[in-house]
Amino acid sequence: MIRWIWSLFLAITMLSFGFAQNDNKRYVAHGLLNLEKDPNHAIPLMTKMVGAGCNSVLLTVWWERVYPTPDSRPNWTQIDNQINHAVNNLGVKVAIRIHLGRNFSTIKGFWTEEESVADFRGKPCNDAI
Repeated sequence: MIRWIWSLFLAITMLSFGFAQNDNKRYVAHGLLNLEKDPNHAIPLMTKMVGAGCNSVLLTVWWERVYPTPDSRPNWTQIDNQINHAVNNLGVKVAIRIHLGRNFSTIKGFWTEEESVADFRGKPCNDAI
């Protein structure tokens, strides 16, 4: 099931890249979910995928990792490294998807329970991640 969903996601991503451009050039993106916290996560894989024919990368930014607490300094190291490699070393386009969801236990200081997304009964959705 997960493979099917991932394949559908990649197909939609590839189509949306192609239709968003005015120059009639099509883009095949290598999508990175960035589930690992390693600052150099997937950089060798990006090179491999570009070698296989991808001409763009889709990076997922987990806002919860960039700003772990309301008063923390932002940590953009992983995304900066990936963008630098994609643009300067591989010469491909970069798309960024920002995931704003947070684990319910880490919302304090960001938003209140009343401001959270609620289900049809009005109960806050507290296990988004």
